[in-house]
Formats: sequence, structure tokens, C-alpha cells
Amino acid sequence: MVIDKKQITFCVTTINKNDDEILKLIETNRLFGNIIVGCQGSNEEKTVYYHHNNSNVTIYYQTTKGTSRNRNYLLDKLQTDYCFFLDDDIEFLDDNFMNVIKTAEKFKSFSLIFFEMIDFNGCKLKSIKKGKVRWLKLRSFGINSILFDVKFIKNNHILFNENIGPGCQISSGEDGQFAMAVAKKTKQCFAMPIAIVKNLENRPSTWFNGYDENFFINIGYTYSMCYGKLSYIFGIFTLIKHKRQYLKNTNFREAYKTIKKGIKLYESK
Repeated sequence: MVIDKKQITFCVTTINKNDDEILKLIETNRLFGNIIVGCQGSNEEKTVYYHHNNSNVTIYYQTTKGTSRNRNYLLDKLQTDYCFFLDDDIEFLDDNFMNVIKTAEKFKSFSLIFFEMIDFNGCKLKSIKKGKVRWLKLRSFGINSILFDVKFIKNNHILFNENIGPGCQISSGEDGQFAMAVAKKTKQCFAMPIAIVKNLENRPSTWFNGYDENFFINIGYTYSMCYGKLSYIFGIFTLIKHKRQYLKNTNFREAYKTIKKGIKLYESK
């Protein structure tokens, strides 16, 4: 299988920007080729096209809110074989793009491939090992460094859950939910320890306000969504593994009680 860069689209989600700001963002983030941008917070629904720096750029202005809804909108518009979903503060390390192509050609019939991501200080956010990835581990991977097979996603009618993520009551977990939804439909999930994206800014989190009640409810809700009945066990393991970090202002019993509250909230849907 031979893959050309024309078969890959960068799907960028952003909010409250105009044409000039978006084109500047594309330059800063070193994106190229096929680029589609979903810009929420607009006063009107409209589509704008640009041929900018040898790239084909389509901007979809939307009046809606919610990252997951934005990504689903872009997913519906995709016309290439493969894609990356990127936040608007993510730089693509184009020096490694040929490694992306070579990896995709090597793994052939993949549904998704995980690469590594580095933070604004140049440190790896998560080290990974080369080879197949089990679906149980996918919830912890960020979506910005994943190459997806678009045809597989559309054929299996896989979408981002619009009830979770920034702009929703459950404000995190949308990345892992989507990756796991893809993985559960296939065994063709691979990882390659090559850094391909970088977080450009140390932005304040859109959802994390400390290890409070909402944090543990989010854990329980997303665990239940991803793992089903196993979420009760994973909740215990998570608190044991991260007890020094998560239990600074509470105790194990209260934290687990709140995680179960999140689990039951999802089960009641």
C-alpha cells in the first residue's frame, strides 16, 4: 500500500476566530496539504475556501458549541482516506511526516496509529512502545497524535460522544471514548514511538479545576462509558495508582464514592 500526503487531512477545531486568525494559526502550527477547520462561536453558518501557501483550506463557521460536536461536523465533511484531529494549539512536526507515511504503509490495514506527542517544554507526554495496542489502554492516549482511517470510521458509523468534552457537563474523556470506539471494532490498532505533534502553549485547562467532585465524577462517567462493569475495578486501580496525586484533599473512600456516582450517572442514561 502506497500512501500520498494528499490522502491525509488535518481537522482543526477552534472557536471565536476570523479568517486571518485561522490562516495565521495554520502557519504557526505548520500545517499543510488538506486542512479543514471547524470554527464555533460564529454568528452565522458559512463556509470559506482558501488556497493558502500551497494548501487547500476549508473553514466551516458554526453557531454551535462543544468540541465533540465540532469534530463530528468535520468528520462528516472528510473526503480523504486518513485524518488527524488537532486542537488549535497543536504544531505538526512536519520533519517527521515521511515517518508517518512510512509507518502507515508498514502497518497497512490499520484503523488507527498512535504516535508520540511532546509538550511546550519539549518533553514527551507519554512514551509508547512500537506494535499493536490493546483497546483497554486506549483511553489514556490523546487524540492529537493519532492517524485515523476515515473509511473505517464512517463504515462503522463511529462518532464522538457529544455529551462529553469541553462545553458539556462531563467536560473530559471525549478523546479516549472515540479512540476506544474505533478500537472495539477492529484489532488493527498500532503505536509508533515517533513524536509528530507538539503542544505550543501551556494553556489553562478547559475542564480541570483540581481534584474535586467534578474530577472524580468525570472519571467514573468516562470509565463506565469505555469499560462498562469493569469501571468499578478500574476506579479502584486508578485511585491506588495515583493516590499521592488524587487524594491530597480527600480520602480513598470519598473519592471512590464520587467515582461510583459518575459511573451510575452514565448507567442511568
